[in-house]
Amino acid sequence: MEVAKTAFTIDDDFCNWIASGLNYHLLSSMESSEITESNDDDDFCNSILSQFGNSSDEDDQLICTIIVAMSKSLKEKKVPSSPVAYLYATCSSLDNLEPPDFLINALFTILSLVIVRVPFSVLKKKKEYLSKLVLRILQYRLATKTSIILGLKWFSYSLTYTDEFSSDALLELLTSFALSISSNEMPLSGDGMTFTVRLLDAGINKVYSLNKQICVSELPTFFNALKDVLTSQHEEAICAATTALKNIINSCIDETLIKQGVDIITLEENKKSRTSGPTIIEKICATIESLLDHIYVDVWDRVFEVVSSMFHKLGSYSPYLMRGILKNLEYMQKLPDEDFPFRKQLHVCLESALVAMGPENLPSFVHNLYVEAEYLSEANIR
Repeated sequence: MEVAKTAFTIDDDFCNWIASGLNYHLLSSMESSEITESNDDDDFCNSILSQFGNSSDEDDQLICTIIVAMSKSLKEKKVPSSPVAYLYATCSSLDNLEPPDFLINALFTILSLVIVRVPFSVLKKKKEYLSKLVLRILQYRLATKTSIILGLKWFSYSLTYTDEFSSDALLELLTSFALSISSNEMPLSGDGMTFTVRLLDAGINKVYSLNKQICVSELPTFFNALKDVLTSQHEEAICAATTALKNIINSCIDETLIKQGVDIITLEENKKSRTSGPTIIEKICATIESLLDHIYVDVWDRVFEVVSSMFHKLGSYSPYLMRGILKNLEYMQKLPDEDFPFRKQLHVCLESALVAMGPENLPSFVHNLYVEAEYLSEANIR
């Protein structure tokens, strides 16, 4: 199939520039199975031109210019014009040419579109090269919101279908995104924020499975970032952040981490002043407690889900680490109904506290609140 004609001019110098960056050693390393598993009729190039060719937008025209330049270079070198070839060509352009920021957007767009056409077996074989490249680009070269989202899509796809990453590099990347959310350095749309939160959710669990120790040290940073998302007013992002917080609590907080905090609290209780800083688990619990501030009142129903997950995780240790939260729940129970629309969710949260700590460990005021909640529930049923 011939490459579709376009309304723009392909400059020979630009084609040569693209060609100079193609890693033909990488392209020539394609195995016959990779070639036969992919189409060799330039369908991918034509699909790009069909999608962007009629647009007057300069960014769309640049995407078309690059894909046609790649197609021309591949044909001149007699490299099969398969999705695998375009994947390698795009990656080698990113890797070797050190393109300016305006080209990164276009190359990442091509990358995000071609990856879904490449067999998983190819991604698995090249996972080390591809993952290191994209991680490096995301960490050091991205300058625009569009590139970040496209890079995240690639990374998320890779995270799903490959299983070997550098835990240090992955953690550094995730931490940089978390800090960007907290500092608002990377303002995102609702969809962009949702996607970033879901990547953090999957990525944090991946790092924890690879290197528990380095992951745990950054948990407070991730909790703070996800906390900030809850004030975003983007419903889907808020739901994703709630899910991520619960997943991290369930997957990345273990008894060792909990006991570190409890031991310090127990030792310090007999002293007039504390000599050590807060432990990781104390920082996390403080972040969760801050979610009960009035600034989060519109999402308290979501917050109660997170608090319940923390009660379940801490179990009998909850009285040591959730004292402030328990006091906040007491305050909320006393609010008039017109000022507190989430009473049902609060009662579910109190039930979680009862189950987690057991009646014998439950502070008396919380036990009274739970009894009151049960009475009100029965009254409403009648």
